Amino acid sequence: MRKPYGRPFYYVTEKDGRRILMKQIGSVTVYASGRIGLWPHKGITTDDQRFLVGAAEDAFRNKPSKKAGYSFRVAKNVRYWRAIVSVQANPQDDVVAAAVRAAIDIEDAQDVTLTSLVGDAA
Repeated sequence: MRKPYGRPFYYVTEKDGRRILMKQIGSVTVYASGRIGLWPHKGITTDDQRFLVGAAEDAFRNKPSKKAGYSFRVAKNVRYWRAIVSVQANPQDDVVAAAVRAAIDIEDAQDVTLTSLVGDAA
């Protein structure tokens, strides 16, 4: 595992009409030589680290591909596959996730209020 870099990145995705808060925790790189690199973000939890290691183990067992979420790259004559690894954020255990979730909830409430006001005005 490499020295941690950067910070976790939070984003929202949708699944089955539900908004899900995700946290990007790092990346896995699989080099043409067969070597696997783990690139964690700074400040991730022990559970996040375990998940990242699990992603690397999966890369060891299964050949990386675009279908598996990897992109192929060439840099300075080094050929490798790279995947960004994210987990579902837990606002109960993560203060940043709690703040992001609260901001999303406020935005959703404002959308509902605006929709109601526009509907009432029509």
